[in-house]
Amino acid sequence: MPEVEIAGAADSGERACDAVLDLRPDVVLMDVSLPGMDGISATRRIRRSNPDTSVVVLTSFEGGGVERSAREAGATAVIGKGAPLDDVVTVILEAAQPAP
Repeated sequence: MPEVEIAGAADSGERACDAVLDLRPDVVLMDVSLPGMDGISATRRIRRSNPDTSVVVLTSFEGGGVERSAREAGATAVIGKGAPLDDVVTVILEAAQPAP
């Protein structure tokens, strides 16, 4: 997708937090299930240290508990892993827009 540039990738919550400090992305696509620090904790840490970086949480868990936890941690949006790629890109692009 030409509208989206992948700035980096990380294989743990800790590494995601470090990468955000170095790369300063507009949006982070965060998996909930990560080794070490989970995606919810990493989202909280990223939003605290980089309030201008939006976080879109990607999850395979159904139900409101994960979504509620992600939103409380500061996630801009939550989307299921089974969502079509076009939907994921749309959510990322919306998260990249400055807040009104």
